Amino acid sequence: MDIEVQISRNGSIYGDDTFENASQQATCDLCGDTLDAVASIAQDGRGGPYACASCLRDRLEAMSVAKWRFRAAHKVGLPWGKLTG
Repeated sequence: MDIEVQISRNGSIYGDDTFENASQQATCDLCGDTLDAVASIAQDGRGGPYACASCLRDRLEAMSVAKWRFRAAHKVGLPWGKLTG
């Protein structure tokens, strides 16, 4: 799937298509900041809403931590197995 990326002061790219636009502003719809680049998070990969790398990283980290916490809550015992002796 192609994903639209907007680059401030340059334009946008979608798949193999480049659209030059010197007045382009790459604004994150999640944090509201205007940055160098944002990517579409729309289901079809084109159009808003747009997210910056920092907001995407924060959400990926939150998902990883949440999955880890649920796995850790269901494990009983030591993580390296039984101790014999």
